[in-house]
Amino acid sequence: MAAEKLEAPEIELDAELRKIVNVRSCSTLRLLVAIRGRPDPVVKWSKAEGPLNERAHIEVTSSYTDADFVSLSWQPPLYRGGCEVDNYVIEKRDATSSTWQTVSATMARTSIKICRLTQGTEYQFRVAAENRYGKSNFVDSEPVVAQYPFEPPGPPASIHVANASKSVMLVEWSQPESDGGSPVTGYHIEYKDQSSILWIKLNRIPLTENQLKVTSIQESLIYEFRVCAENMAGVGPCSKASEPVLLPRTQLNS
Repeated sequence: MAAEKLEAPEIELDAELRKIVNVRSCSTLRLLVAIRGRPDPVVKWSKAEGPLNERAHIEVTSSYTDADFVSLSWQPPLYRGGCEVDNYVIEKRDATSSTWQTVSATMARTSIKICRLTQGTEYQFRVAAENRYGKSNFVDSEPVVAQYPFEPPGPPASIHVANASKSVMLVEWSQPESDGGSPVTGYHIEYKDQSSILWIKLNRIPLTENQLKVTSIQESLIYEFRVCAENMAGVGPCSKASEPVLLPRTQLNS
């Protein structure tokens, strides 16, 4: 079997193509160039700034995340393919999937708010520009986690029993050193006997004050208390346990 004869690439460029050509925006320019060679040459068009390997280029510039949405923005492409960009296509996927889902196929602006995300899930987004001649390659964003732009508060401080009697205890504490970037909306307080490892929650709804009167107590128990703070991001870590408190025993008259 004879080997295929190789031929060096050749190009025939008409003299008219060597002149400067002015084209009106959104108009079509067709260049007919004869190219020969064996095997078939790989052809690339270029301009002064470099090769034209895309119809458009998009750079994702910023994002703002919340628990269930992401606000995404990007810059228009530098090269617009001879026609104004009139649409963008936005897609998303989560970190566990290789399948892209269309968020919007018709977007004229360079920003979008993407809702109905799952809190705590890592997402990636990509954007493509489109004009009357077609769509550019997609450009991917950096991965981003759908979460509040703040954290749960830190542990409250200085929890202690301010007053104790045989029927009631007054437990007080100080606010956390850090609110996590969002105001504290309430507190949760727990107690246990010193000999137990099981903490029992005292309040059903978050407390708005930095104290709680504890009733229905037993004289035979040595009480310890701890408290944790809550904001829009969730419940933060609990404080250290208070010093153990033994209730005064009832004095019996002989």
